[in-house]
Amino acid sequence: MTKRKGIVFAPYGPVWRQQRKFCHATLRSFGLGRLSLEPRILEELAVVKNELLRIHAEGEGMPVDLTPLVSNAVSNVISSISLGQRFHHGDSQFRSLLELMSRGLELCINSPAILINVFPWLYYLPFGPFREIRQVERDITVFLKEIIVQHRSSLDRTAP
Repeated sequence: MTKRKGIVFAPYGPVWRQQRKFCHATLRSFGLGRLSLEPRILEELAVVKNELLRIHAEGEGMPVDLTPLVSNAVSNVISSISLGQRFHHGDSQFRSLLELMSRGLELCINSPAILINVFPWLYYLPFGPFREIRQVERDITVFLKEIIVQHRSSLDRTAP
């Protein structure tokens, strides 16, 4: 599944060290350990607060599942860094992406698909969680390619 690339599943060695160094440098440039992430986090916190106030006013003290609110907020902070945009919490495409990522994670952790890390050829099996994980991967790729096309069409080459 990961083809022994990335940080988590890559074997320790020169490539792993290089990727780890790149990740640290990138995260530092986006504000890890500094205050530059704070405005993005505060923006999402304000959205969550307003949504909670709205739910409370409509629900008259009924219990509230915070999972979607927190998931949306965290995803929007990450999205604002990696994609350069945030999504409205009601955006159907954004919700679909979150559901796809959640399903992909569930498949990778709680199913035989975890064996792909040991036996990479399992990824190509045409049934069960193996087929589903490929479909989830394709759907996420389509979503990201649409965002790339939007960015390219609005890119100002003098101020990227």
